[in-house]
Amino acid sequence: MKLILEIFENFKMSFEAMISSPLRSFLASLGVMVGISIVILMGWLLDGLDNSFQKTFEIIGADMIYVDKWDWTGGKSWKLLRNRKNLTLEQALKLKEMHSSAELVIPNFNQWGMSIKYEDETIEGMSLVGAPSENQFTPAGELIDGRYYTEFEDNQGDYVTVIGYNVYKT
Repeated sequence: MKLILEIFENFKMSFEAMISSPLRSFLASLGVMVGISIVILMGWLLDGLDNSFQKTFEIIGADMIYVDKWDWTGGKSWKLLRNRKNLTLEQALKLKEMHSSAELVIPNFNQWGMSIKYEDETIEGMSLVGAPSENQFTPAGELIDGRYYTEFEDNQGDYVTVIGYNVYKT
């Protein structure tokens, strides 16, 4: 019974304080609402950043290892890295042979600043990637439309290409 009386007394004092100084009560309530809103917004923001981070790794492939001449972290000077020898197809095939437990080992060739021509259309400054047909099984090989070239076309040396979305839109 004493607890109920104390609770009732506290509510009575709170109500009287709110009535006696309405501006103070309004500002205190506003502060609580703003604080709660900021906490909720920060939660949404962090969740969005986390989802974006996860999608980035899904594109690159979180379970993939890239072996390259260039430093992907950007920690080293490109002037030092440019003197490194390019990886060869033979080295990539040897790596594939040595790591038979790997699901995929895919050598590819990258060349920047290339021109692409089809009939009377030319696009300058493009990035060209040469990769085997197995590239379709990586996140980089995801297609929006059409088909990937086959292993048969790959072995025959047929002139087959997969274009990127931006080239397609151009």
